[in-house]
Amino acid sequence: MYTAETLLRLYKQLKTFDKCAIHLGMNRKTFARIWYDSGLPSPKNLPKNDIEPEIYKVAACSDMHFGSKQQALTPFLSYIQEVLAQDIRTMVIPGDICEGLMPRQGHEQLRFLHSIDEIYNYIYNIFSEFADQLENIYLIQGNHDESLNRRAHGFNLCANLARDFASVQYDDDPAKIIDPVTLDGGIKAILYHGRGGCSKNLVSRSRNKLIDYMNYTKDIDLLFLGHCHRFSSDYWLGTHCFSLGCFQSTTHFLADMGKIPQVRGEIIQYQIDTHGTMQKVIDIPYCYDDQVTSSLPLKG
Repeated sequence: MYTAETLLRLYKQLKTFDKCAIHLGMNRKTFARIWYDSGLPSPKNLPKNDIEPEIYKVAACSDMHFGSKQQALTPFLSYIQEVLAQDIRTMVIPGDICEGLMPRQGHEQLRFLHSIDEIYNYIYNIFSEFADQLENIYLIQGNHDESLNRRAHGFNLCANLARDFASVQYDDDPAKIIDPVTLDGGIKAILYHGRGGCSKNLVSRSRNKLIDYMNYTKDIDLLFLGHCHRFSSDYWLGTHCFSLGCFQSTTHFLADMGKIPQVRGEIIQYQIDTHGTMQKVIDIPYCYDDQVTSSLPLKG
């Protein structure tokens, strides 16, 4: 039932037979029997490298805006290949998967998808390229995704993706929207998209939002923020905060603020110490700015 590899991975994380047994819902004697029956030696005889903390990796990207004439699909698919090549199991996407159906004047001139069916079929085909090769893809809606809810008969893009792909995790219960999700190694993460606010310093934005969330829960190891299309990272109050870039080239929204988007995705690498705390956190960026055009389409 449990392979030697699975048992060893669990022991690397929890460090004792007692904790492993509790995690698996059995007593210590039963866990010890399973351990030795699998052919594993006594933990004290394990090579030192075998009991070093496991290295975890989580993919993090945001703001793909599929359906926009400025989408960066080819860079996104290149990033996905990097993720899959590293056997990463978990991805987080804090919003704006699609360009949506925004009500502002001229928006129809900035997109090439103009109906719910077109939008969903297009995104379904993209997710079909990678979703089944991941264990968990955590999503929240961004303001562009929500344009389908508010203005198109209540269509929820994330809920439909969760229905059609087993790996996609999405909960639209308003009471749970601020609940952390559990990532590899048992760490807790919150995903946030937001509206406006991108004229602020991104570190200030992430710190302000972290304080908001800490009014509800102190159990936050990671905070991922979308919406602003630019990257920043910060460690504050015991939480690693990542404002994520995008997979969309320059838009009028950013150009009007004098900001240039950063077309990139991240792989966050970390270990967990014996107290369950993240350590050796490394952001590995995959940048594609040189693969996109900076020209803007004409407004309607």
